[in-house]
Amino acid sequence: MIHLRKIRKKYQMGSRQVTVLRNIDLSVSGGDFLAIMGPSGSGKSTLLHILGCLDRPTSGTYCLNGKNVFEASDKQLSRFRAAHIGFVFQNFHLIPVLNVFENIELPFLYAHTDMQQPEMRQKVAEVIRQVGLADRVNHRPSELSGGEMQRVAIARAMVMKPEIILADEPTGNLDSKTGREILALFHTFHDAGGTIIMITHDREVASHAGKCIQMKDGNIFV
Repeated sequence: MIHLRKIRKKYQMGSRQVTVLRNIDLSVSGGDFLAIMGPSGSGKSTLLHILGCLDRPTSGTYCLNGKNVFEASDKQLSRFRAAHIGFVFQNFHLIPVLNVFENIELPFLYAHTDMQQPEMRQKVAEVIRQVGLADRVNHRPSELSGGEMQRVAIARAMVMKPEIILADEPTGNLDSKTGREILALFHTFHDAGGTIIMITHDREVASHAGKCIQMKDGNIFV
């Protein structure tokens, strides 16, 4: 499904160039559950942003389902992300003024889908039930616990039925019990055939993945 070849990423910082990724080669098959580990500054989040089409590499190729992703325009990439990739972040990134239902509904608006509103609302309600938030649907993020906010984030990532979920430290701000509940939701998505790529510092969390790679200084070590 995913093939990265010779991916390099450099940033200009004042008068010097900083290389964050160095000739990354990575292949991920459909249905994989991959954990990425490594110290801060190793390039994990930069790699995840490139995988999620949120950033472009300085050089190299990224093929997804046989297509070179970065031949697309920014507008095309935005629509592609909304339709095929779900994101889950450590800090949730929920919209404070929107309630649970409205936050989960957002990907449909970004994707410019032709789906009629009744069907859209049915799909949102369905995923809300799946993550166990039916009794919190009208609450705003400030009225939710950390675990509930992460459930909203996961529901938002799943509502478009993406092929891939990219998760950046999804249990990092949660207690161990809530973290296990979040991982159970990931396993449900994975068991249904979904692909997950997850960054974590926690070896116990990484043990839930079928594969694990280590990163250091912008390089991958299997």
